[in-house]
Formats: sequence, C-alpha cells, structure tokens
Amino acid sequence: MLDGLKRSCHETQPSLPVDRHLRRHTESVWTGSLVCMDDAYAEERSDDEGVRERIARRGTDAIGDLAHALADNPVLSQALATAVGAGERAMNAQRTAMEALNLPSAEDVERLERRLRSLSERVEVLEDRLDDLERGAGAGPGTIST
Repeated sequence: MLDGLKRSCHETQPSLPVDRHLRRHTESVWTGSLVCMDDAYAEERSDDEGVRERIARRGTDAIGDLAHALADNPVLSQALATAVGAGERAMNAQRTAMEALNLPSAEDVERLERRLRSLSERVEVLEDRLDDLERGAGAGPGTIST
C-alpha cells in the first residue's frame, strides 16, 4: 500500500526524495489519511509561530506546575520561611548598627532629598513673587531701589 502511495506522490512531485515521501506517507497512515502530506508539511513550516507559541505555553505550564509543587512542599516552605526571617533579622541588625554610628539610612537620605526639593520649589515661588513685586513697584511713584 505504501509503495503505491510513494510512487503516485513521487510521480506528481519528482523533485523531492523518495524517502521523504515515504516518511510522510507513514505518518499519514497513522492519522488515517492516505494523501500526500506535502501540503500539510508546507503549512507546518509556514506556521512556525504557532509551534513556538505551543511550546512556550507548554513550558510556562510546566514551570507553573513545578512552582506549585515546590510551594506545596513543606520542607521547602520551611526553608524559605527561615531564609526570609534571617534576612529580616539581618536588615534589623544593620539598621540598628547604622543608627548607633549615627549614619543615615537610604530611606533617611531619600526623605531628606524630597524635603530639599520641596523647599527649593517654595523658594523659587517666593523669588518669582518678589520679582513681580519689584516690577510692579518700579512702574509707579515711590519705587523701592535695591
């Protein structure tokens, strides 16, 4: 049966090697189809994006399943909780040491930076108002000289 398919398909497309046709026809027998699979393979080649998306989706699903399995593992959960707790204790110790040395934390520096920006903006507004007052006073009698 495959020999007949191989010959008929190879006669319609003689440029392709016979073994490629045999492999395609073997696959078509498994799917219950007795047609030349060249058209299907051409669609698959042009549909590389769909294959990539399916592989990416399967990979994402596998990673999600692995993450759930790891999260459900009590030994790993306990180790993770211990590590997080140790990190928090280390941050507290660092903060205490910096306070004892009278060194500012990054949060303190950021807060000071925000306050300086706010103060700078307010000073600029006051300078603009003073400039407006000087211009208005310079136009009329009794000007104020600086």
